[in-house]
Amino acid sequence: SEALKYQIKALEIQQAIYDSQDQIADTLFNIGVIYRTQLRSKTDLSLDYFKRALNIYEELQKNEDVIRCYYAMGQVYLEKKKKEIALECHLKALELVNGHFPLYLPYYI
Repeated sequence: SEALKYQIKALEIQQAIYDSQDQIADTLFNIGVIYRTQLRSKTDLSLDYFKRALNIYEELQKNEDVIRCYYAMGQVYLEKKKKEIALECHLKALELVNGHFPLYLPYYI
């Protein structure tokens, strides 16, 4: 896909110029989204990019983005019919929302 090509190019440039880790994580997340939504046969690659982004976001303590990663991973596992792992990811996201953004919860229930 054209979008994937540009995101991978962006990632290469970001890594070459030692761009900030949160920008690199954003690009990794975007690549994961492309694999999940446009290239559905590549869900394992989608998970790989989401996990790579998650590791960076956790290190930077970017809680909203960590939540986004767990939710996205849960959606992929749900599509792969791995419901228990999907539930674990979604519960982890919900736990983090509750811990860091408790006022969001009324909108999720």
